[in-house]
Amino acid sequence: MKTILVVEDYSYARHFICKKLQSKGYHTLDAASVKEAYDVLAKVATEISLVLSDVDMPDNNGFDLLRTIKNNPVLEDIPFVFWTNESNTDKIRVANETGLATFIQKPFREEKFFSEIKRAINIKGSMINLVA
Repeated sequence: MKTILVVEDYSYARHFICKKLQSKGYHTLDAASVKEAYDVLAKVATEISLVLSDVDMPDNNGFDLLRTIKNNPVLEDIPFVFWTNESNTDKIRVANETGLATFIQKPFREEKFFSEIKRAINIKGSMINLVA
């Protein structure tokens, strides 16, 4: 079973995404902040198949989390996906250059969301924007 770490500061959105992922057979871990995500990764990094993160969070941002993961030899192979309202093309470009597997634009169609999650787990380095 693949394990996805969901990093989202809004509890409703975090729990919603976790339940959706679980309904498709994924195991989920969740973090309400970048700091919590670091703590989870420090404990169970080898179990994580993918990190799904929002960009903007109160304590830090998803870009810092992405850079930290991609600059750590133990974590660098974990595919990283942004799930966000962010549409700044410069930020998207920087994220892609840093090693982002996929950029999922909110709102999204469920079938495309899951196909991109599955693809990101298996294929890294691509970028796509999903719209409703």
